[in-house]
Amino acid sequence: MVGLNVSDVVSGILGQRNPDAKCLCWKIILCSPDTKNSDQQEQKNQVGQLEAGPWLFSKIMPSAEDNNDDDLAITSHDLSIWKKWVSSLSCTDLTCCLSVVKDANCGNLDEAASGASAILFILSYNIPWKVQKAQLHNLLNLVPADSCLPLLVLSGSYNVEGSDPSSVIVNELGLHDIDKSRVSAFLVVFLAGKQHLEGSTGFFSDEKLREGLKWLANESPLQPVLSCVKTHEFLMSHLSPVLEELGKMSDYEVGPNHCISVFNEALDWLMGEIAAAIKANPMNWPCPETMLLKDFSNELLAVKFFLPSVRWSSAAKIAPLEHALKDCLLPLFPDDIKMVPRWEKILITTDYYLKTAYEILEVGCSPLKSQRTSSNPEPYQVHTPFYTLVQEAAMTSISQKSANKDVNSSQKHGLAITDDVCTTSKPNGNYGKTLAAGTETDRLSQLLEKCNIVQNNISEKLSIYF
Repeated sequence: MVGLNVSDVVSGILGQRNPDAKCLCWKIILCSPDTKNSDQQEQKNQVGQLEAGPWLFSKIMPSAEDNNDDDLAITSHDLSIWKKWVSSLSCTDLTCCLSVVKDANCGNLDEAASGASAILFILSYNIPWKVQKAQLHNLLNLVPADSCLPLLVLSGSYNVEGSDPSSVIVNELGLHDIDKSRVSAFLVVFLAGKQHLEGSTGFFSDEKLREGLKWLANESPLQPVLSCVKTHEFLMSHLSPVLEELGKMSDYEVGPNHCISVFNEALDWLMGEIAAAIKANPMNWPCPETMLLKDFSNELLAVKFFLPSVRWSSAAKIAPLEHALKDCLLPLFPDDIKMVPRWEKILITTDYYLKTAYEILEVGCSPLKSQRTSSNPEPYQVHTPFYTLVQEAAMTSISQKSANKDVNSSQKHGLAITDDVCTTSKPNGNYGKTLAAGTETDRLSQLLEKCNIVQNNISEKLSIYF
């Protein structure tokens, strides 16, 4: 029996529905009772209905000897991959169309369902309805929500008088109870009519099978429209225009949290784009069976060149990227530090930090100027660096303490203190002035300590940007 090239049947429809695709990858999950190896003449039940399983398997999953090698890329007991090269609507090059048919009864069900575009269920009249219903619903439970796959139920002949045979099948299989987000539509197709009941030799209609496959191709989800991008370049394509707008603003209009928010929003946008691409691919398209194609074949080259890698949207591959992007999010500044100009430069250079330590020391010195005041103003105080004032005050304190020590030493040894000594000591300050100098030194030391604390806090906050 000659097989039916599935790609030959569906390639025109898939090409029209996916005009930008350079490689079409379409997979059918085939679910049926284990009857494909049985003799067709024994597949009649008590009322003479004919089983479609063996005939269907011989048409779409034939052995290599039964089919032209030009049509089948791969064939085995549970898998067939049909190929066809067709003219593309969007360019002059040929488009590769691969149709994968996978038997769900063989191997891992999760693997069988991965990357599927449609479901084909073969009905059997030799197996109880409840068994077939359970078999079908077990398979459908593996289909992720929002997959919206079409379901085609194929039956052989029928002999149901006075009623609609399709409605009987729908009710017995519980098709109306199926989650619509998993199965968007279903259709029952009979491969043979009433005239093929008694004495039937197993003639089924190729045309009916073609109609069912075309319906599946029309109802199946579109291939995701994807493009390969570098994460950094994709992020900068969104971030760069926003940074240009910030650069046009006044220096005092842009604070540190503006820059941080813009960067974090760009990361959020990127993670949203990734999430949208994953959501558009609930079935993990393309199917993993494409990796079984022969090395150096044109079909495998088309798959590697035009399709994303297998399981590109799986959690195992996406999770590391998501964690890395989340780790890049920057914390906002907790304090209001809008005194500070040109914060956008903090993201680029550390020079501004040194300038900021501008101004903090000078502000810290301003109370000293008012206290060393009017009686004997010293013009250099306003511009003298902070550490110079501390050094000067410390030296003054040391000189005063040294003088007091000499006076005390003289008194201890009975030396007289003349008026000249007292007169000479007046310009340098009396005992009260000496206490004032000591108090001033303590205040300067405390202020220096506070400034160091402020500087350390600023360094800690800004360290994440350098």
